[in-house]
Amino acid sequence: MKVQVANAILSHLSDAQHLMKAGYTDEANTHINFAKLVILAYDDTSEYAEPSTLDKIWEQAKTFR
Repeated sequence: MKVQVANAILSHLSDAQHLMKAGYTDEANTHINFAKLVILAYDDTSEYAEPSTLDKIWEQAKTFR
């Protein structure tokens, strides 16, 4: 089932907020990096993406530190 790109971005930014409040800054930054990479990958955030595509972007986001 495809996921709307905007919802994926918002979800990860929300997760980042919660992680920051709990003191998990490295993990929060991974979620922020994911959001940035998705924004760069999709001109139109109202598009729908395959979860496998977003999973690949998530794996890429985890490599930034």
